Amino acid sequence: MLQKHQAAIERWKEYEHAVEIWSKSTEFRAAPQELTKTIHDLERRGLLLYDHQSKRYDLHPVVRGIAAGGLKPAERERYGQRVVDYFSRQAHRPYAEAETLEDLRHGIHIVRTLLKMGRFQEAYYAYSGDLAQALKFNVEADAECMSLMRPFFPHGWSVPPEGFGERERSYLANEAAIALRAMGQRKESLAAFGVALLTDLRQKDWHNVRTDLCNICYVLSRSAKAVQYLILAQDVAGLIDDGMGLFVTGLDRFDQLAEMGQWKKAEELWRVLDPMGRNWPRHAYRPGNAERTYARFRFRRGDLREEDLARAERLTKEGKNRLGLRDLHALRGEWRLEQGQWLLATESLIEAVRMAREVGDTNARAENQLALGKLHLRQLPNPRHVAEQLAQAREVSHRALAELWTFIGDHDQAKKHALEAYKRAWADGEPYVNRYELNKSTALLKQLGTEIPKLPPYDPIKDEKLPWEDEVAAAIAKLRAGKKANKTKPKRRK
Repeated sequence: MLQKHQAAIERWKEYEHAVEIWSKSTEFRAAPQELTKTIHDLERRGLLLYDHQSKRYDLHPVVRGIAAGGLKPAERERYGQRVVDYFSRQAHRPYAEAETLEDLRHGIHIVRTLLKMGRFQEAYYAYSGDLAQALKFNVEADAECMSLMRPFFPHGWSVPPEGFGERERSYLANEAAIALRAMGQRKESLAAFGVALLTDLRQKDWHNVRTDLCNICYVLSRSAKAVQYLILAQDVAGLIDDGMGLFVTGLDRFDQLAEMGQWKKAEELWRVLDPMGRNWPRHAYRPGNAERTYARFRFRRGDLREEDLARAERLTKEGKNRLGLRDLHALRGEWRLEQGQWLLATESLIEAVRMAREVGDTNARAENQLALGKLHLRQLPNPRHVAEQLAQAREVSHRALAELWTFIGDHDQAKKHALEAYKRAWADGEPYVNRYELNKSTALLKQLGTEIPKLPPYDPIKDEKLPWEDEVAAAIAKLRAGKKANKTKPKRRK
């Protein structure tokens, strides 16, 4: 026994000696920095996500899905049912009140597990409704939504899900398309919206046809085409006497008119919209969006007031409208920047950038404007390096970057980005331009002594025809003819 004790002491001394050597090694001292570097690399590549509010890391949904895919069918069924039973029993905060992804963890686990078990109908019912809305509106979990939708579309986003009725197919396609759009996958988003639109046309589900046409507007990159689809959506809403539809399509049209600088028409439309109220279902209208859109209109027109922003911010916070809130931080930051209030501007822009990064998004405009604000405050040690990095980003805000280069003093780079900003603001050509950006980039080019480009006017021949346009036009024409016939039909005498 004494010999064993002595041997154990010797082993312990050897262990302590080894630990001491290890703790003094270069590898050990470098380990924290290497770990930080590795985590940042995984975050940069989108493989690891960090929720700043719950202070937790999680795998990207796609990575997690690949890992779970290694289970055998029997194991998936056995372990999956345990997961479903466990999370179904757990009490949780109402999804409509969720503020972080952690608040939705129970529902996400249930849907994800049911999908892995091949129980798609149950997964659909667990996802649709409050959970889906909270994922999109409350926490902007677009990557999570796209991951949950992917198993429903094994043959691609343009092929309707199998084993579901038409209404469910339309819902799933619309959910997938919204997530794809938010993730910047416009082509795939348009294909999924096409599935929803054609499904709803077959069912003559006009309320959802109107919704589909509105959603397609957000994906279309050409201004004229987006206007065309929104007017179609307004037509449908009017033909079916859809009050909610008239409000939401009118609000989108108001924003379009403001973007094109058609102030009088926009103001007239706002006078019609504002008295219609805001008591609309959450799946159709996010609280505070009307006030946020109105604040953006006044900013573009040049008469924004703090009370406009404050009211919109209050309503977005109360309505758990996260995207609306971060848009308002960015708008307030840009407004303060134009006023030369550098400190107030950077405070708002920091918040806009933080909120975007929290959900794996990038607000290129706010990033560039934040750099400009910090430069004015002498808080940007190496402005040229920062500007070069911003120029190489996946998304570039050219006008903001041109202003940054102008302040740095590199007029060649400033001219390059100012010209690109002008071309993008020109969009499809008059009248389908981004008026505010066009005016700003024009003024910047004049300041830099650069000739204003002569770009071609709008040419409708260049508008690409989408696959379903003939069906949409024919269906709306038939709907209009039917309503006209009902109006002219003589009333029966009693």
